[in-house]
Amino acid sequence: MATIKEIAKKSGVSPGTVSNVLNGKRPVAEATRKKVMQVISEMNYQPDYFAQGLRQRKSNLIGIIAEEIVQFSTPPIVEGIMSLCEKQGYRIILEDLRFYSRWGVNRKEKEESFLTAQNFAFQRMMSLNVDGIVYIGAHMREIQNIPHDLKVPLVIAFGRDTDCALPNVIINDEKGGYDVTKYLISLGHRKIGIIGGLLSNEHAQRRVLGYQKALFEYSLPYNPSWVRYGGWDIEDGYREIEPLLLEQVSAVFCLNDFVAGGVYKYLNEHGLVVGRDLSVVGFDNRSMTECFCPALTTVKIPLGNIGESAAKLILECIAEEKLPTDAGTQQLSCTLVERQSVARLR
Repeated sequence: MATIKEIAKKSGVSPGTVSNVLNGKRPVAEATRKKVMQVISEMNYQPDYFAQGLRQRKSNLIGIIAEEIVQFSTPPIVEGIMSLCEKQGYRIILEDLRFYSRWGVNRKEKEESFLTAQNFAFQRMMSLNVDGIVYIGAHMREIQNIPHDLKVPLVIAFGRDTDCALPNVIINDEKGGYDVTKYLISLGHRKIGIIGGLLSNEHAQRRVLGYQKALFEYSLPYNPSWVRYGGWDIEDGYREIEPLLLEQVSAVFCLNDFVAGGVYKYLNEHGLVVGRDLSVVGFDNRSMTECFCPALTTVKIPLGNIGESAAKLILECIAEEKLPTDAGTQQLSCTLVERQSVARLR
């Protein structure tokens, strides 16, 4: 493999000039840069990043440990991290724990094996001499077994550690639930149902709390029979909408878009029309929601911004050569996306 010295000799410049061309830290005349880049291409030069990291005690590597890479929320967060890090000259190493595919939704009986895999992932990242780590949760919750004794900065995205000792970036689910409810109230709805999520799930809990706060603010009663828990899938929406129709709600707030899809399916099969006989709002702004008929009003989660915010925290710590001292939580607001699934009653 070609070395920097060999590149320099063939280019007729100093090794330092070649290094400046490669790392971009100092300006190089355009003609010289082009000549060096041509030689680099001809000699098929590949930099040894790990050797550089050992010399500089810095690898320019950021590690990402994702609990589940195929979870809809993870790719945009990863993209947000990569976008900002690459602009600053950092590269990414990604580890996928396969949270759901290996351990399932209910992993209590497999907790020990999951924690072991999680611990190994952190060890592998440290063995690769990464400059910082972003841990991405599969969903919002308190994440156990997060190490606090790493020698590099660690930020949690879409979750937080059990004792909140590490910086974390999450969405403001409570405000999202509040905004949806306030929107429905502004259009004249007074009997508003909720479907979706597990009672133990933090996303569901916080969105329902926002719903309750909006009702209280507008002096509307909270009726527990209008709140239906079950799950996050189409069949859950299909199953739980019937009791709410018997309660004669005028609108239903589905805690994700798949649940809303189940409501659409039930209404269509029973000769009812979304936006006329029942107003429906979802959450997540999945790509298929624009194809619903009518298009679904829903809530967009700022997933890319979560990644960018987490990356910014990591890069700031690296630049200042310190570990995070002010843990805290960054909560990013969601955005209501208004389409055609909600009727105005007055």
